[in-house]
This record gives sequence, structure tokens and C-alpha cells, in this order.
Amino acid sequence: MMLKVGVISDTHIRNLAQGARLAEKLCAGCFAEVTTILHAGDVGLPEFLDLFGEREVHAVRGNMDAPTAGVPIKKVLTLGGFRIGLVHGWGSPFQLEERLRREFQGLSLDCLVYGHSHLPACRRVGDLLLFNPGSATDVNGHESVCVEIKLGKGEEEKKALVIERLIKSKIELKKGVELTTMITRI
Repeated sequence: MMLKVGVISDTHIRNLAQGARLAEKLCAGCFAEVTTILHAGDVGLPEFLDLFGEREVHAVRGNMDAPTAGVPIKKVLTLGGFRIGLVHGWGSPFQLEERLRREFQGLSLDCLVYGHSHLPACRRVGDLLLFNPGSATDVNGHESVCVEIKLGKGEEEKKALVIERLIKSKIELKKGVELTTMITRI
């Protein structure tokens, strides 16, 4: 069975009308078939996280978010057999990934999802996939994106972590585990 997970970050929602429009667009588009959503922080209004219907939403607090009950600074999830670290980030984009890897040092992660820089990124460091979906509502002029991760395992298909990206590329995550990336414009 394939588990589809939507990934979003840096929405900076300022009012619920703006949030409702974005959530509706995502749910009708690239998040139409997702069952779980990961938000990598700088949500804006925390009520935005309630606008995704029955989908399970996991979020972390960004540097621009007020403290909110149930929204930690970082967390680790297991989805489809993959351990995923979720954190926003802080400070300069210079060496951001190094700082974030240190935050999860000693934990066995398959993927580290982060935000903060507003710049989409998808690369491997050893066995760890580092992934930033970029900003869904970028205020700095970068391209807006949304991402869908597909997690699945079965006899007929390889255990796979798939991230939808504009330019497809394949990376071997572990022996017999393939990663395909593709970011979708919204």
C-alpha cells in the first residue's frame, strides 16, 4: 500500500481567508490524494493547520511562529517505515543543513525535512536525504512549491520514498530503496 504525504513550509499565513484559499488549492491539486501533511514551520496562523479536512497534519514551529500547544520545535515521525525528522531551521541559510543535522545527531533518520530558507533543496549526505520544499507562499520572490512524498512497500513494488519535483531525478536511498524527486508549482 502506498502512503502519500504532502510536505509544505513557510506559508506565513496572515489571515484565515488567505489560508483557506491556499488549503483549498493544495487539497484540490497536489495534495488531493495525500493522507498526511508535514508542515516544516513558519505556518503563520496556527488555525491554518486545521484547514486540511481529514488529513493528519504534523507541524513544527518556525522562527516566525508564536508558541502553540502541540507544535514543537522539532519532531521525529515514522511514516511508511521511514524515520523522518521535521524541523524549521534558524539563522543564516549558510550551513543551515549542518546545524539541522546536528539537532538530530544520534538519531537514525532516513529523511530530514526542513524549511526556513524558502529555497527548495533535495540532496543526500551519506544515508540521509535532506529535503526543503521551499516556501508555498514565498514573499522573497522564490518559486512557490508544494511537495508530495509517496511511501510504500510491497512485493510488487520497491519500498520507495517519492518526492514530487519539477525535474525528476532518482537516488538510491538504501539497497533496494529508490527515491524519485519532483517539486510541483502551485
